[in-house]
Amino acid sequence: MEILDLRKVLGDLKEARFIRRINRFTGEVELNGKKFLAHISDTGRLAQLLETGRTVVVSGNKGKLDYKLVAVKVNGEFVLVATFLHSKIAEVLILSGVFGFKPKSLKREVKVKNHRIDFLADGRYVEVKGCNLLEE
Repeated sequence: MEILDLRKVLGDLKEARFIRRINRFTGEVELNGKKFLAHISDTGRLAQLLETGRTVVVSGNKGKLDYKLVAVKVNGEFVLVATFLHSKIAEVLILSGVFGFKPKSLKREVKVKNHRIDFLADGRYVEVKGCNLLEE
């Protein structure tokens, strides 16, 4: 089952080389011999992932920076670091029936008191969390 075609969501994807993390939201990458700035949506440390020289996947960005950092290649596998994609992936999985039922209604970003819950699926709250910790 194809969960999500990243090209349909993000457009053209390009492989680049990670150089360094400048701050919580900004990284420097090298693409075709030129240096660019890439938005990092995951504010975690990511020390095990964002190492100089690693291959990364970037997509175009409409904001102030040139690209968005989408994934990092580690041990031959890509690790998703674009946190904004977690709810998009979860939505596809929920609608496919991964929880044992296919909801008749699905609402996103549901307000509950002073909070927002990611989804309301047929009256059931669903909160999405992502994980990208890598050991060994």
